[in-house]
Amino acid sequence: MKLYLLIVLLCITAYAAMPQFPDAYSCEIITNGQSSSGTQLYIDYTNNRTRSDFNSGNLALENIIKLINSQWTLCIVAPSASYCKCANTTKPIPPGTNCNTPVYIGVAIIRGIICQQWNAVCTNGNISYYWNNSVPVEIVSNGVIIDYYNFTSGTPNSTLFTLPQYCVN
Repeated sequence: MKLYLLIVLLCITAYAAMPQFPDAYSCEIITNGQSSSGTQLYIDYTNNRTRSDFNSGNLALENIIKLINSQWTLCIVAPSASYCKCANTTKPIPPGTNCNTPVYIGVAIIRGIICQQWNAVCTNGNISYYWNNSVPVEIVSNGVIIDYYNFTSGTPNSTLFTLPQYCVN
C-alpha cells in the first residue's frame, strides 16, 4: 500500500508545475556548504526592494537594493563603521529568470529532506531546483550550490529596508 501511494504521488508530481518563489520571503542561505557564508535574505519584489546581510565574524555588511527616485539603487552598509556607499544598479532578477519551463526529474534527498527535483535550461547555464513541497531546499547552478534554511513566505518588516541616517545617496 505504501509503495502504491508513493507511485501515485510521483505521478501527480510529474504532471504538476514546479513551485515558484513567492514575491516576498526571508531565509538564510549557505553557499557551497560553507557555514561561514551564511547570508540572511529579505526579498520583497512586491515593494521593489531586497536586502542581504552577511556577517563574516569581523565585519557585518548589509546590501540593500531598492527603488529610490525611480532609480534602482544598491547601498552597501557597514553598521559597525557607520559606513554607507550607494550607487545605481539594475533591477534584481528573481531566480529562474531567462529559463525554459522546468522539467520534473524525480525525488532526491538533500540534507536528509525528501525533495522534488526540477531542472531548467537557462541562458546562463542549467539550474537544478530541489523543493520540499513549496519550500526551496537547494538550487545548483554552474557549480554553485545554494542551500536554503528557515524559509518564511511573507513580506519582511519594512524597517529592514530603511537606510541609516549616515547613508547619503
